[in-house]
Amino acid sequence: MTDHEDRREPLGLWQYVTYFVLVAVTIGVTFIFFPSIPGHIPQYYSFTSQSTQYIEKSVIAVLVVPMIQLVIALLFLGIAWGTNRASRITLGSVMFWLGLAIMLLVSAAQFTMIGLFHS
Repeated sequence: MTDHEDRREPLGLWQYVTYFVLVAVTIGVTFIFFPSIPGHIPQYYSFTSQSTQYIEKSVIAVLVVPMIQLVIALLFLGIAWGTNRASRITLGSVMFWLGLAIMLLVSAAQFTMIGLFHS
């Protein structure tokens, strides 16, 4: 087996921890700003960026996005792990970074929803 044939590198512990730290930070920031979240949270938006439906503020309502983020984390870590095990190329690292980018976008959406970026 030559060096070119086997380039697999297992995901490091820091890569697993990074995803879960990001989920924990999203949940933490959500609870820090929970008292200042309006009583009604926009749920759907039209093409003109106007909210068309609202939901009542509750712990479950504000934790929906972090739970989706957790599912994304598990999905992408599983894909990266499985790709590294089954493949002879380093796709696991690509999947890690793609998943991290998607999770950062989800965090930004959550922070926008709770009003962190509003003036």
